[in-house]
Amino acid sequence: MHWSVNPTSSASTYNNDHWVNVPDTSINLTLPAQMTTLISYSVSAACSINVETGSKYDLKKTKHENIVAFRILVDGIPFRQSGTSIGLSKAKLSRASGYLGIEMREAAGTKVGVIETILVINGAKYRETRASVTSLGNAVKSLRGSVLLEVDPGEVIVLLHWRQNSASEQTWRCSSGIGDGFEMGRILGALQDHTIQAPSSYSSWLLYYPDMEDWLDVGNSLSSFELKNATLVEFTYSLPISQIGKHDFGVGTHTSHQEIQSRILIDGQGYRQQDTMHVTGGTPERNKMQARLVIPLAAGTHTSSLQWEIRNGKKWISSLGSTSSSIYLHVAFRNNGPVIISPASYEVFEDEDTILAGIKIRDKISLDLFDYAIAVNLSVMHGVLLLAQSPGNDAVHNRSNTHFISGNVAYINARLDRIIYRGNPDWNGQDILSIFVRSQEYGGISSKVDSSIIDINVQPINDPPQLVVPMQVVLLEDHKVGIFGISVSDKDIQLNRITHQNEVNDYIEVCLHVTDGVLILPDTGRLQDSDGETFGDQLICIRGPLDYVNTALKEVVYSPSRNYNVLQHEEFVGINVRDIEGAESEARIELVVVPVDDSPSLEKRAVFTVALQGYKLITYDYLRKSNNQKAFVRMQTVTKSGKIKLDQDFYENSSSVEWNITTASRVDSSVVEFGGNVEEVAKALEALTYTRIPSFDGYEIIHISLSHTSTFDEQQNYVVQLALQAEAGDPVTHKTPIQIREIRPNRGNFFGGTVIYIAGSGFSQLDDPFDTLLCKFGINDAVVATVLNDTNLICISPSNRQPSDGIAVNTTFLMITDEHELFYTNPLAYVYDSIWQLEAVSPTKLSVIQSTKIMLYGHNFVNLATWMCIFNKTSAVTAFFISSKQLECFAPPALSADRKNISIQLTNNEVENSTEFWLTYKGIVALICDLRI
Repeated sequence: MHWSVNPTSSASTYNNDHWVNVPDTSINLTLPAQMTTLISYSVSAACSINVETGSKYDLKKTKHENIVAFRILVDGIPFRQSGTSIGLSKAKLSRASGYLGIEMREAAGTKVGVIETILVINGAKYRETRASVTSLGNAVKSLRGSVLLEVDPGEVIVLLHWRQNSASEQTWRCSSGIGDGFEMGRILGALQDHTIQAPSSYSSWLLYYPDMEDWLDVGNSLSSFELKNATLVEFTYSLPISQIGKHDFGVGTHTSHQEIQSRILIDGQGYRQQDTMHVTGGTPERNKMQARLVIPLAAGTHTSSLQWEIRNGKKWISSLGSTSSSIYLHVAFRNNGPVIISPASYEVFEDEDTILAGIKIRDKISLDLFDYAIAVNLSVMHGVLLLAQSPGNDAVHNRSNTHFISGNVAYINARLDRIIYRGNPDWNGQDILSIFVRSQEYGGISSKVDSSIIDINVQPINDPPQLVVPMQVVLLEDHKVGIFGISVSDKDIQLNRITHQNEVNDYIEVCLHVTDGVLILPDTGRLQDSDGETFGDQLICIRGPLDYVNTALKEVVYSPSRNYNVLQHEEFVGINVRDIEGAESEARIELVVVPVDDSPSLEKRAVFTVALQGYKLITYDYLRKSNNQKAFVRMQTVTKSGKIKLDQDFYENSSSVEWNITTASRVDSSVVEFGGNVEEVAKALEALTYTRIPSFDGYEIIHISLSHTSTFDEQQNYVVQLALQAEAGDPVTHKTPIQIREIRPNRGNFFGGTVIYIAGSGFSQLDDPFDTLLCKFGINDAVVATVLNDTNLICISPSNRQPSDGIAVNTTFLMITDEHELFYTNPLAYVYDSIWQLEAVSPTKLSVIQSTKIMLYGHNFVNLATWMCIFNKTSAVTAFFISSKQLECFAPPALSADRKNISIQLTNNEVENSTEFWLTYKGIVALICDLRI
């Protein structure tokens, strides 16, 4: 379909202040349906009469521009995009043409509803904001539009117009309701974004470059501006330029040329983002030099200017001939654009702290790190986060699943450098770390944001089984008692809802033991695997499915030894539980045996002997993997009077056991070493006896080493703890009130000399007031204890000696005894640290304004110790374990201009310190120079 009009009548216009219709150019058309329509026009026009004087125009003498503009109206609506214009020219006739492509509705009579909206700003309609919808029924429609404009300062009136654009008589409504999901019905919003400028000013409209070859300011172009915060700054300039004077170019040659260049000078520093202009040939050339530069600047006052320099040739001038060729140097603050740099995912383990390294904030425009103000939100769904300490703040930060921090980029990156993640207890699966960063709104410039989602894959680990036991059971001397309330649970054993089967093996082993008396399990149910006599033994081990084990533990009967009571020594039921993968836990039940008044008797210091029963070669599978299938055992007592001996009958009937010639197998000895076939060694471990001459109350520690080679190059170490009493009968037993509860520190130097504070009770209640207490550290020599009061004493650890025979271990036990060895208290674990040494620290140059990560290099660092970095012997911060040869900690900033250097030492128990190293703070001037390079 085609419609057109081509009038032959003449037309003229003299109006110069509003739009008028071009005569005889109106078209009325009817469309069968809504379709896209192309409308075009072409007009020939000439300006011949001056309306002010009535005479013809003299194009050479006219001083004002005379322009006629055209546009298309559709249904009374003007469309600016169809506009064009023509002005005065030397030609007698000018032609103006334009076109418009638009989607037009169908003719009247169809039952279709059309509504459209448009924005009116300061009285002008903006067609690009038009939105329209067509509805064939009662459907809910949405109209949206927007426009981006640069407006002058002052009041701006924005209106939203709408109209029904169809012939059908339909009613349109706009209200908030369930039909549009309560989307507030209608919204009109206006947002503003400021451009803050520091323009340069010039003293004249005509600027001459002096007759000298050097960089000079263009006029009075020097300007200053102030930044409250570090931000990106955009510099743009325009310099219209032309050459004056005559040229001496040869006729027909183009080898000569003239050259001038320009640049931006910021804070006295010239930048190479410059423009250069060349003139070639014999005609002076007019052109415009312009460039753009975006750089980061720190907070403070800055200066900028536009400079030019003649490279060769004649004089140059810059003039403001028109608005299109103006001289300016424009300074605007740009949006800072922080972006998050991070790995895509992390692999962590259940119930473990993991460092999430590699997360940093950088600016997406500036290649170097740009230190401006930002705010960061971090959150996880199924765990907690712990951020690195802030500079100058040694306070302990709480773990939380969300963190909000704000500050400069360098400060934020220091906090993000060490993010510690830990999943919720016993949880494993897929977690996500959400990070959101936002730059600070500055000078009216809206903030920029970035976000990142990082996958955290939490791998499951085998949790140890858990024990629920009563805290204490009270009974009378020489009476039995039933113990109820013992149960075992395992978080890893879960029932599959579909198969109703356990997802992991629920095989459990539980061992119970007492020192003075026997235990009885009345009902072992369907359990088939056990060690010891379930109807009465000091050590009983049961194995089987979790439900079967809990059934057997419903009632445990304890029967104490004859005449035993709580005044002799403490007694408890020790319980150890282990799953099929070897994870184990332990608990104990205190047994309070109330004494019954017995007839007094004389003390009897007799030989005390006990059979070490119930010990089996539990590493049988490990030893069978060796080629020779042999096992070698070393056993050594801690007390001097404790002796170990092999059962006589076994020794005489066993010929395959190899005995070390330095140890006597037939006599009691503090050290026993033997080996041979695995099965024979296993039998030997069930035929041992322990003797203490003379007998006494207290504890004994037996160190056991097991290896598959006679040289014990590779070995496994075990400890047996015995709680002993005097021989049963009529003698009056020695009752010591001394017990120890805590030692601090519980580890020390390999060469000794560590001051140890011991807390307990009964230190001043000895039978002999002139008796001396001693501290016994394993097999090492006993040292004299200094008693402070009844509950506190001090010992200085001896060196950990390495005997030619026997067992040398770093993990031992500390007990208190007297000079006559009449008793030994309960033991507490004490560790001799391997000889560690700090050899180097890096870096040795520290930041003045923020904390610096320090790497410490050495050997024999252990993960169990509490390492601390001590600065200037006054302040201490935590040092984090990396490996046996590497630790890390954070050095504090200078905080004052007077501080030039600082010392650093390393300690693991607050007693022994490493060699002292010195660190130096970098100068502030040098730091600024580094940022400019």
